[in-house]
Amino acid sequence: MKKLSQKAKRNVILICICVVLVVSIVLLIMLIADAKYEAIYVSGCDCSDSPRYIEKDSQWLSKVSSYQDESANKELSVEFNGKSYIGNYKYSKMNLPNMYVEHTYLCENEDENIRFSVDSDTGNVTRIYIPYKKDKIIEDEDICKEVIDAFVSKYINVSDYEVYSSGGEGDKYYTHIYYKNIDSYKTSERLEISVDADGRIYKFETHSMGKFDNIKKVECNVEKAKKAIADKLDKIYEDDDDNWTDFEVTGVSLVKLNHRKYGFWCETRVYESDDYHLLTFLVK
Repeated sequence: MKKLSQKAKRNVILICICVVLVVSIVLLIMLIADAKYEAIYVSGCDCSDSPRYIEKDSQWLSKVSSYQDESANKELSVEFNGKSYIGNYKYSKMNLPNMYVEHTYLCENEDENIRFSVDSDTGNVTRIYIPYKKDKIIEDEDICKEVIDAFVSKYINVSDYEVYSSGGEGDKYYTHIYYKNIDSYKTSERLEISVDADGRIYKFETHSMGKFDNIKKVECNVEKAKKAIADKLDKIYEDDDDNWTDFEVTGVSLVKLNHRKYGFWCETRVYESDDYHLLTFLVK
């Protein structure tokens, strides 16, 4: 039997590799297509009135309300906009829909009380609130814009974000909110900055910054996501005299979970026979 030449052997190996890659891709596509979504109930607008709306689906939901975390530093010093702030620990709370815990501190001094929060994992400042000048109004909106633009450039490339503005001349504050969108979906990544009449940044919030940097496209089967919500509603209402008749998803945000996984934060309007409720679900 004639032996194969080195070139022929290489060709056979390449063909085998290509076959394996094609099969793997096909299997991956089939797996994605057959993937089942799970809806986790998060919150409702009338949880004080109906026991079905206080369900806790998973361990992290127990941290939605503020609580005391023994691992948090009792005193913490942070830097923000060129100044140092030292605060005393007040409470911890899950930041939704961003899926991380924040520790909140209060910096008390003679002039003003300043509240700030940090990501419990990274220690980065996620929000800070400085009392603004309530007795003054903005006379020149352009000055506020310049302050915000100079500050924001340290954090993000503005061209990658959708910007919303509020306030301005005649108001006591001016605000810019920056959202990142991926594949037509709004993500939970957000940066918010507010400036008072003195051109001073008094409010700063960041949410999930950098968690969507490497994501260009999102695979989502909308019908399967709705099916997961419908299945969850059946469970929520199973012991109730009323039943849901229909629902509509009024808002969707892409959220980062863990281990490179993503989910959808779905705000829904759930209709009953003569009423409706606003419920939020995490679909993953």
